[in-house]
Amino acid sequence: MQNFKNLTLWKIAAINGVLASICGVAVAMFLSYAGQLLITANPVFTSIVLLVFMVLITTLVFALVFGKPLTMYLDGERTEAVYALWMTFIVIFVLAGLAMVTAVFIK
Repeated sequence: MQNFKNLTLWKIAAINGVLASICGVAVAMFLSYAGQLLITANPVFTSIVLLVFMVLITTLVFALVFGKPLTMYLDGERTEAVYALWMTFIVIFVLAGLAMVTAVFIK
């Protein structure tokens, strides 16, 4: 039963890590093209839009990374919660490492 629970935690961590990484890519793409997209807009309006976008993405990434472990911790599964949090971090770090290696070889 414990192995099944660990496998389920790995699946949840992998899904959340991939989704958080996709959010990071979306932010990077948006910020790299924001100047071109919003060049004719009012600078004050552009700043507000960028700030709201960053707050929304930060909230989404926080929910993806800490949502399940926090729920588990509050339900009394303290060890599993820490384990799930570390698994999510590991998935994100592996994906970031793969992105860096890919960027080096593409260059």
